[in-house]
Amino acid sequence: MSEALDPLPLLRALYELEIECIVSWAASHGFIRVTKDLDIVPSPAAENLERLAEMLRELDATILDTADFESQEMPADPTRAEDLTIGGNFCTQADLGRLDVMQWTANGSSEPDASRWETR
Repeated sequence: MSEALDPLPLLRALYELEIECIVSWAASHGFIRVTKDLDIVPSPAAENLERLAEMLRELDATILDTADFESQEMPADPTRAEDLTIGGNFCTQADLGRLDVMQWTANGSSEPDASRWETR
């Protein structure tokens, strides 16, 4: 069993690079539990996804949960902003811990839903 995640270093990196995102953590499972990862839903703005990709590159993030594939065989790479704009979800292991980038919308589409980020 791997250790619990200390989320502060990842949260600090997100904050320092001004990455706009919604953070989902253990409480979202309906009960408090030890968690091993940090889930984020990033704003789909192009500049934001570029900052996120930059952070993932700086933290040497690699893709997890690829079944029988090597991470370099995956068609999309979350360290490239153009791949993040496609949408979809990425489970990554970075120097500061596991970070899951979640972009699927509630309707099952991987198209980024910019309306969630509009200021009202």
